[in-house]
Amino acid sequence: MTCIEKWNLAVNIIVALGTVGAVIVALFGDRIKNLIFRSKLSAEVVDPRGELTNWGDGRRVIYYHLKILNSKPSIMVNKCRVSLKEIYKRNNNSQFIKLQLVVPPDFKWAPAETSLPAINFFSEQILDFGFITEGSDNFSPSISPIWNNFKGYLKANETFRYVLEILSNNSKPKIITIEVSWDGGWDANLEIMGTAFKIRIL
Repeated sequence: MTCIEKWNLAVNIIVALGTVGAVIVALFGDRIKNLIFRSKLSAEVVDPRGELTNWGDGRRVIYYHLKILNSKPSIMVNKCRVSLKEIYKRNNNSQFIKLQLVVPPDFKWAPAETSLPAINFFSEQILDFGFITEGSDNFSPSISPIWNNFKGYLKANETFRYVLEILSNNSKPKIITIEVSWDGGWDANLEIMGTAFKIRIL
């Protein structure tokens, strides 16, 4: 093989590799980028006393929020959503019994009226965890959809554990368990409400 033939062969190989590389990038570019540039997610309760606000009809409601954090804020979290995976209820023997949850629903990002189920962010984002409306007999998780047979409403003198899964295209799934208990009381004074409703991440 002459030098010219070797040179032509080398050029053809480089062109072929470039073509293959371009095809790979076109087909799998986002997946490759998500594998290389990975975010790391965690969660914390914004304020265990809750936030007092009003529904559109004037009824008062106390909302509880989570803050979803990215420990690598230079990397954008891609298509992040938070699902309710499991629910456990404490029985009279202080044992936690798993409740039926056929289809895991998603929690709503704040503000729920305008946010999509999956969003992008860099450092942190607020998630609506749940609420208690004045005069209501239960705490309701902020999820969608809510099925007719949903068993995750917390009532007076009950303790639940909600197991959440935080997912995104460029991070490992993160499982967190949130324990909530309520004595049935409701008060617009959040200091008082903080003793009636307890929320913590285990």
